[in-house]
Amino acid sequence: MTNELKNITILMGKSFSGKSTFLEIHNEYDVVKTHTTRPKRETENGDEYYFEDLDDPSKQNQLAKRVYNTVQGPWAYWTSSEDIQNLENPILILDFKGTIDLISGLYEEFGDIILNKINILYINTPLEELLYRAYNSERGKTEDINESVRRLLSDIKEFKKIDNILKNDPIKKGRINVENIVNVTQVMLDFFYEEEVINGYKKKSNT
Repeated sequence: MTNELKNITILMGKSFSGKSTFLEIHNEYDVVKTHTTRPKRETENGDEYYFEDLDDPSKQNQLAKRVYNTVQGPWAYWTSSEDIQNLENPILILDFKGTIDLISGLYEEFGDIILNKINILYINTPLEELLYRAYNSERGKTEDINESVRRLLSDIKEFKKIDNILKNDPIKKGRINVENIVNVTQVMLDFFYEEEVINGYKKKSNT
């Protein structure tokens, strides 16, 4: 694998915010398939994820790994730098923590250059619309409603920091189109810098 890091887009959003729909419309992106141990949904054909039977860190360098304790047991998700670099115009779907973890992992591997290679988009869908979709969308009708609500409540808590910033800072709130898409690259990098200081990361440089 080449050490030259490609430009990377990260798409964030709560459950039922419309991430899959966004990718269907914007087919200029190459979706980075995430590895997961969760069961495949009835509506999925295997193209969305690498469905793994076991969470085995020895198989590859796992980036942005997160484990959710669901009503059906723990589900693990992760990706790798190889998965990203093998694509021409990579885009990943991640949550808040997954985004911070991915930046941290790539930062450790590539250094400061990563900070100029990432573009982070957030689908800022209103809560009432999320709830409507959870109960009435085709996906919502095929999923366990208890798990859908649990995941949505977890996402509301997870993205609270971003939501508060977008609500209180009119400059950073700038919606870029009618799909409720907001560019939050600098917001997330600010969170990364805060975590870098807290965890005592040693700043790298490629110069």
